[in-house]
Amino acid sequence: MKRITALTLLKYKKWADNELINNIINIDIQHYNNERKKMIKTMCQIHKADRIIQANILGDKNIYICLNAPFTPDPYELLKNMRACNNWFINHIAPMSLEEFDEIISFNRVNGRPEEAKVFELIERVIINATRQRAYVSWLITECGGKAPSGVITEFLRKNYS
Repeated sequence: MKRITALTLLKYKKWADNELINNIINIDIQHYNNERKKMIKTMCQIHKADRIIQANILGDKNIYICLNAPFTPDPYELLKNMRACNNWFINHIAPMSLEEFDEIISFNRVNGRPEEAKVFELIERVIINATRQRAYVSWLITECGGKAPSGVITEFLRKNYS
């Protein structure tokens, strides 16, 4: 994957995250409260994983000790935080050189084990983890009678690049 492809996929991630949370907000709480909570918690897990990788790239201490949220966050606050984090990734890698993209960084995983990875590999993790989790949330939206947003990248590309 080239840097420009990663950048496009991060922009897609931002768009898809936004679409899903906006759909979750519209789920009928009276009939599907438990499912809605699962959706929000899953989106929160995406955000926490992103923040952990962000901290690793920056060389900061990871602020999370686990990915599972002990509470259900406010979806509007989560949306705001996810947008900010997605923007950080986009703005951080946009000016990076290929050498910086291939830089190997050392960090500790959530379980405390040391690890090394290229910045590029960490960006791949952000993209792949979010894609897998969004598929589950899309399925839950459909199970609740909603219409899950088309998570197809071709729709994103058509709307944003044509």
